[in-house]
Amino acid sequence: MVSTMFKGLNQANLLQLELQDCKRILVKDEVKMIFKACNAFWHHPGQKNPTALHAILTNGKHSNVYVNCPQVLQRSNLCQIMAMQLVFNIACAQTKTATVSSNCHALLRR
Repeated sequence: MVSTMFKGLNQANLLQLELQDCKRILVKDEVKMIFKACNAFWHHPGQKNPTALHAILTNGKHSNVYVNCPQVLQRSNLCQIMAMQLVFNIACAQTKTATVSSNCHALLRR
């Protein structure tokens, strides 16, 4: 599910996001939208087209999904957003009690 904040944003808008635009944990679809805006996300169509090309990784294995992180991280604004997402996710992953959980939410409000 894409949030209201990202709904309707075009590629140019997504590429111009700033850290202050993303002061919360982004959902998977929002991160995917950023990667797609950078032409850094590819997904095999699966059963819809089983003969479509798929990614061959440097180790020789095959993949149905390819994410090109350097393509996103070369943009300093998006690099900052992804770094903050990592901080948010690490902080929240360590929450095990309601008290710690409320501390996580306080961190996200900053």
